[in-house]
Amino acid sequence: DVYFSNLKIVKALEREYGIETYFFLKPVNYLGKSLTEVEKSVILGNLKPLYESTYPKMPRKIEALNFYDIPDIFKNIEEPVYIDFAHLNTKGNEIVAEKIVEIIVEKENFK
Repeated sequence: DVYFSNLKIVKALEREYGIETYFFLKPVNYLGKSLTEVEKSVILGNLKPLYESTYPKMPRKIEALNFYDIPDIFKNIEEPVYIDFAHLNTKGNEIVAEKIVEIIVEKENFK
């Protein structure tokens, strides 16, 4: 609830200053991807229950806030994309960046 209250504050600032903001729920290696052996070796198992209990409660997409849920972005990716329990390698960052651009272009009707 606090997080979404903060998003609403940011949206008020957006209106005041004439800017556009986007918010993305980041992918985590505990959800949405079959991990490689390398990725499994760097996972912190004690955080898995936290992500499993909180991420499903997050709304899938809140259009009014430009909030997008992309944790399952790697579900069809077989190669490693995580370098540790939370951070992405170059390939993972490229996939996320492409998705963010796709969402913004679609939302803003860029051609």
